[in-house]
Amino acid sequence: MNNRDKQSLSATFIPAIKVLMACGVAGAIGVGYLWQQKQIHVLADTKKSYEKELQRLRGKNQALRSDLDHLRLVPAIESRVKQMNLGLVPAQPEQIVRLVEVSSTPPGIAFPPRTSRTVPENNAPARGRR
Repeated sequence: MNNRDKQSLSATFIPAIKVLMACGVAGAIGVGYLWQQKQIHVLADTKKSYEKELQRLRGKNQALRSDLDHLRLVPAIESRVKQMNLGLVPAQPEQIVRLVEVSSTPPGIAFPPRTSRTVPENNAPARGRR
């Protein structure tokens, strides 16, 4: 092989390698795009399932809240007490003890006044001494 054959051989392969590399890059970009679109669809499906679950739980929460509101009613409590034979009766007025909260601040003052602390100069730490 002479020098001219080597040049024509390299001149043939270099453009072919460039074309193959361009095709590889374009293929990689295409595969990346398809993967990204698939991920978007998977995330959208996941979001839809979570939204359905959230709506189901909100409905269940609302039903439980209405059940709780019904159970808090005085007639419902009284009927449960009678049903369970607990013998409970409402408290008599003389059985109720009322506690009065004592405030530490005088009326009309929202917060106690602040006090400032000052350090006398003779108690201040000495500087420069070792």
